Amino acid sequence: MICGRGGLFTTETARNMEKIEELRTLHVLGGTFFDALMSSEKAQAVATGSIIRAMWPVLLDITAGLLGLALGVIVNALADQLPPRDEGPPLPLRAPYCRSCGHLFPAAHWPALAHLLLAGGRCTHCGAGRGWRAPLVEAGSAIGAVGLWRWAGGEVGVFYAGVIVSFIFLLITVIDIEHRLVLWRVVWVSAIVLLLLGGLSPERGWQKTIIGGLVGYGMVFMMFLFGQAYMWVVARRRGQPLEEIAFGGGDVNLAGLVGLAVGWSGVLPAVVIGIFTAGMFSLGMLGVQLLRGRYNPHTPFAYGPFLALGGMAVYLCGRSIAAWWLGSP
Repeated sequence: MICGRGGLFTTETARNMEKIEELRTLHVLGGTFFDALMSSEKAQAVATGSIIRAMWPVLLDITAGLLGLALGVIVNALADQLPPRDEGPPLPLRAPYCRSCGHLFPAAHWPALAHLLLAGGRCTHCGAGRGWRAPLVEAGSAIGAVGLWRWAGGEVGVFYAGVIVSFIFLLITVIDIEHRLVLWRVVWVSAIVLLLLGGLSPERGWQKTIIGGLVGYGMVFMMFLFGQAYMWVVARRRGQPLEEIAFGGGDVNLAGLVGLAVGWSGVLPAVVIGIFTAGMFSLGMLGVQLLRGRYNPHTPFAYGPFLALGGMAVYLCGRSIAAWWLGSP
């Protein structure tokens, strides 16, 4: 009996040991599977993180482009509504509308680029075309915003400051090209905004900003007086008054805005760039007139866009331009 019981005991013990070994094997296999699963999840997380890091600059560019597109829509709306109307006093600001019939565009057609894709850029009420200015402004604004984001180097405050300055000069440029006007109500609002931006900027501060505005205004005001005198002499010699002058009062105000944007040290290069580019454009225009046999040395054109161009060039590339200006390496 003892042997039998001992034999039985030994058999049961062997079976228990086998079960323990099976459990151990399952534990080892389970641990291996768990480790493999964790390793796989870690690999997926690392891969996902790598994809996000790779795509993040693209997402930021897209965000900047969408912001620029929205600002382009606003510029177009303001450029349509702020200038004085021939048929009466200016209307209150409202949503984008057809300039032919006054019909309000549906929200999906507010962006001119979307309007161009969805309805060929034509008013659904009267069928009039919207023109190419609006989509070009939106496309340029979107591309410009992406460029500003890269220029800012990821500094959000610098980016938004650049966007505001660009928005102001773009609005003034569009209105001046179409209407030969630099509107006073755009000027004084812009002056307040640029004064705050420059005054709160650690690189410029209040003194440099205010002096810049005064210097810019004074420089072009002297040019304005010289232009007035020149046109008076020409009118006397021709025996008839001349309606156009090289610089108008709006250009003087715009030069003040340029000074506020770039500070006193950047005003002179900005004005020189504006005058130089305007001169090159004028030579090209006179060359075309000569080829067509319609030469007129007093043909007017908008000067504001060139002053704005000079201001933006110095604002964005001030250090490089200053180094070139001073002849330093």
